[in-house]
Amino acid sequence: MHDINHYGYEYGTSQDDSSVLSVETNLAQVSVTTDLSCFTAANNSFLSHQLPRNFYVDYGYSIDIEEVSENYGDNFLREYAAKCGYRFTEDFLSAMEKHRMNFIDKVDPILVFLSDVFPRFPKELECSNENIIYVMDLINKTRDCFSERVCHLMNKCIDVLRSDIVPITIRSIFNCNVIDCNSQRKMTNSEMELLFLHFFSILEKSVLLRAVKYWRCFCDDNKSVLSFISDVYYSDRFILEHHHNRIIPHINCQSVFICRFGAYISFISAAKIDEMMVGFIDRFSKSFKKNIRYKCHRICNLSDEVFSNIGELREKFFDLVAEEFDKKIMKDSDICVFSDFLNDILIWDNDKWLENSEKSSVFESIVDYMRNFWVTTATTDAYNIVISFQEKLSLEGRLIGDKCLPTVGDKWRSRIHPDDDRKIFSIRRKFKAKSKEIIKDKFCAMIKEEYKFSDGTTIVDGDWGKISKNLLPIAQESVRHLVDEECVELSKFLFNVRILGDSCVSEFDESFVSTRRASSKEIRNILEIVVNYLHRKNRNLFHKTWKFLIKNMEINSLNSIDSGNEKRSFIDRIDPILDTTLAHSVDGESSCSLVKLEAPVVVSMPIDFLGRRDKIVNTWGLSLHPYDDKLVFFIRKKFSVKISNHLRGLFYGMLLKKTELPSGKALCNHTWGDVSSELYPIAVKSIEPIIKEQCSELLVVFSKSRVIDANMDDEFSCIIRRVTDDEKNSLMLRADVCTNSSLMCAARSAWVSVTGTSKSHVFKETLGVKLRYVDNVDILNARKKYSSKIKSKIYDKFREMIKSNHKFEDGTTIGNFSWATMSKKLLPIVRDEIKNIIDDQTNEIEKNISKARVVLDFGGDREITGKEKSVVLEHLDRLMYVALKTLSRRVWHSLVISLKDNFTDKDSLVADDSDVNCTDNLIDVINSTEVKLGNKDCDVRIKLCYKDDLAILNIRKRFSSEIYSYASDKFSEMIKERYKFDDGTRAGVYRWERVSKNILPIIKKGIEPIIERERIKIREMLSVSRLNVSSPDNSSGATTMTRELTPLERSIALDTTMKCVHRQVFRNFCRIWNVAVKLSSVGLSYLREVDKSEIDNIRLEFIDSLRSVVDEVINSLLSDTDKSSSTLDYMCPDLHSILSKRSYNLFKVGGFSNRLILLLSNAQLAYPSENGRFITYEERKSMLEEFMGVIVIERDYLVKEAIGKYKNTSVFGLPT
Repeated sequence: MHDINHYGYEYGTSQDDSSVLSVETNLAQVSVTTDLSCFTAANNSFLSHQLPRNFYVDYGYSIDIEEVSENYGDNFLREYAAKCGYRFTEDFLSAMEKHRMNFIDKVDPILVFLSDVFPRFPKELECSNENIIYVMDLINKTRDCFSERVCHLMNKCIDVLRSDIVPITIRSIFNCNVIDCNSQRKMTNSEMELLFLHFFSILEKSVLLRAVKYWRCFCDDNKSVLSFISDVYYSDRFILEHHHNRIIPHINCQSVFICRFGAYISFISAAKIDEMMVGFIDRFSKSFKKNIRYKCHRICNLSDEVFSNIGELREKFFDLVAEEFDKKIMKDSDICVFSDFLNDILIWDNDKWLENSEKSSVFESIVDYMRNFWVTTATTDAYNIVISFQEKLSLEGRLIGDKCLPTVGDKWRSRIHPDDDRKIFSIRRKFKAKSKEIIKDKFCAMIKEEYKFSDGTTIVDGDWGKISKNLLPIAQESVRHLVDEECVELSKFLFNVRILGDSCVSEFDESFVSTRRASSKEIRNILEIVVNYLHRKNRNLFHKTWKFLIKNMEINSLNSIDSGNEKRSFIDRIDPILDTTLAHSVDGESSCSLVKLEAPVVVSMPIDFLGRRDKIVNTWGLSLHPYDDKLVFFIRKKFSVKISNHLRGLFYGMLLKKTELPSGKALCNHTWGDVSSELYPIAVKSIEPIIKEQCSELLVVFSKSRVIDANMDDEFSCIIRRVTDDEKNSLMLRADVCTNSSLMCAARSAWVSVTGTSKSHVFKETLGVKLRYVDNVDILNARKKYSSKIKSKIYDKFREMIKSNHKFEDGTTIGNFSWATMSKKLLPIVRDEIKNIIDDQTNEIEKNISKARVVLDFGGDREITGKEKSVVLEHLDRLMYVALKTLSRRVWHSLVISLKDNFTDKDSLVADDSDVNCTDNLIDVINSTEVKLGNKDCDVRIKLCYKDDLAILNIRKRFSSEIYSYASDKFSEMIKERYKFDDGTRAGVYRWERVSKNILPIIKKGIEPIIERERIKIREMLSVSRLNVSSPDNSSGATTMTRELTPLERSIALDTTMKCVHRQVFRNFCRIWNVAVKLSSVGLSYLREVDKSEIDNIRLEFIDSLRSVVDEVINSLLSDTDKSSSTLDYMCPDLHSILSKRSYNLFKVGGFSNRLILLLSNAQLAYPSENGRFITYEERKSMLEEFMGVIVIERDYLVKEAIGKYKNTSVFGLPT
């Protein structure tokens, strides 16, 4: 929706509130003092001199209070819709009523100033001729002042109407659906406008009605005084005014009309026209930018003087922009939409409504407005594109050390016509496809017959490096005739190839009139380049084809592949009608029944059935029917779950029993790498029955599976047949291989899920000494900490060297060379540049190694020796040096690619939007002062001034914080109360994807008022914002100026900003929900009372048992020493270490651990809204950690208490 509030047209002047009427009365004298200087007849602004009666009578509206009151009722919109033959939705009626009440609430404080003009009559006033004259004179003056005050306040009411009510009402009407014949539809343009005018005519009447009530109340309060002049009826203030005819109205148009395009149109029509203009300019801008980029790319590819020709293009922008717009107007049928729309709306001009035939001037004004707006914005965009190309050209010149950039002429040594260049590429591609088929067939035939070369080696060896020297001559001989045919065809074509003249580029001759035929020398040069390319192409093709065959098929399955012209097609699916040959069902006993396929069936082979062929062949070695493949996948997945569950149960039981491993060690909570060698054989043996069951089911499926073969007689059909016995055996072998290869992964995953451990060590590289996991993590974190600093430093250094054309000591200059060429010169510079960072990194790693401990083979750990420390540091130095070289290589590669390839990719005619500094966001007020308007491809862009951009950013941040608080509180409340949705489900600690469809409607309704307030604030900010304008300048590129936003720019800016706000809000909901779920995670306090009581009993029993252990340990440590305070402080570290081990053993051996785990396995959560549920594994793990944390705190308290007791007894000399 566009911003209607800021079109810059005033319909009335706001008068100074000091211009009021002051009336003082008493028994003796009535004096009237008025100041009406602000109401002069010369002021022609709309409604400044209009009496409400005159205004509405001229437009055919009744001013009768009873009639207005009837139309002003709550149901006036329902009655209006009934007269129009449709119905409004309840949501729309509710929204419109909200707008009406909002207007009344804003108008009442304004109209209250009408009471200031009424005089105060004495309570007792005698009816005399003198008093009658004074009363009549006073009433007449009061009447005039009241009329003027009504007109004055009406101005303010209309201002409120236009600024606060019109914009939101237009949005509501645009989004409105009406119910017509029991179905919803959108309103037509004329229907929306008539509804808009009707609604606001009622609102304006309501203002008049409330003003009349003030006069009526004054008359009712002074009936006794007015009875002196009973011959004049003063109750109807406007009848009296009409009788005296003191002020003649001068009406331009209604208050909800605006002067646009040389005539008065309604605000809603103006908003619709703005929307249509934006859409038209958006579409045109996209094609125009594509055309500009095409011209720039063509110059870069074809011109020998790129910089000069780009400059010539810049000089022609003004003419080019206007010319392109006129072409668009002449050809684009979308422009007719404007004329059709104008025929549907009301247009007021020169005190009359315009007929359709008289609206052509308005249409022309709209076109002129779009042309002027387009020329301003498109010229700036075109300059931005060209400047982007010029910057890349300059950078490209620095990278290659020359300003002669590569073009099509460099590729062929001649500037070939672009159409001929594409034709050459087409011929090469055609013969490449033929060569690929021949080579594939040849290699398959040789593999099938196990071909032997003359030196005794066989093709079965498979490695390309070993057989390429023997295989290449054979392959080249196979495609020799194609090479000859390709050369002949290219020679014939090159005989008529065209070469571009110099003027084709400099004059931007898109028809390439200035061309000539290639000379004999040019043809020979091009043909030589083509032939050299053919040899390189074929060598690469042979290698790739061989790798493809070896990767995608086993040698023993190639007997099903014939050579020749066979079409190998592996089909992903077949016609559902023919698939009735396969019917399967898998129950709990894994039974499977298939309809027999007695004979091969020929079916059609649509090309879109080839999607999964490669994956199927890679897995099974032949083109198994896709439906059979899915059935096999289902069985394997079912048994995979069964195996995982079995292994988790096995490992959990072994941990509880502390099963002794073959080596004699008891199984405990070690990492998988420490126990896998002994535990894996046990796991494999335990799942043998499951594996046998899986094999029996797979055998049933494979024995009835089908294979898809190519039909030699028809390339558009295929043959479906039953698998042979040999193929069935091969499938079973492959299934066994797949199963065995996945067992190790399944066993490790099961162990990690039970123990919560991961790999035993961080580094794959050995450090020479086996350190603890925590020490490896500390070392790795130190390396990560400095790695980002090193990378940033290297990147900045490389970029600086490239931009400054750095020269090395040997006199060579840095350039776009490979890392292998540059590494010897760059690495010493890199090491000097990051020396300080490396020193800091080494010092921190040395500190970590000094406190590291070495893991012993039999369990436990010890301190690291000085020699081991030196070994670890030596290994780390080597690792860090290798990592530095790798990091430098990657930084160099990414930098060169980003600086060069962004420009040198000249095969594409349309550059990326990044060429002109576009972003995906519609308005990015956070990262840039550039405001991009319209949709993603919209090219209407403005750059707000920094202070205005910052102000809008602050507004968005403030409301974003408010939305975040509301959503967070709402989510937490719903999770806590287990909110029940309409579909019967309840909110809980679930993933966002599961609950979003139910939560989004609720949260959207809650944040609508916040977003509406944000929209109002941003609209107010945009009304006073200014933007930076880049004006073309041939010498410096652009000159920056500032100006106010036009109404169209404000409208689009507001609309696109709010779209960005909505997108950001809904993108953050997932993150807010995850935080709420995390904060709402269950703990021990969420359990049922009976479970909490049992857990508390376990805690108390353990603490009682631990108390005696603490006393025993302290007595043991102090038995041979004095009990001084210094001795106790010295012994504290050893005391805590010993107690940690003793308390852990007590918790395990004493049965507390098993009791707690068993209790948590059967524990349930208590919810106020429904019955409890069993806790999940993750919740059980979290509660166990919470319990152990409580135990540790209480253990430390016992130690502190015991030490304090012994200190006290030592001070007073008491026995312990």
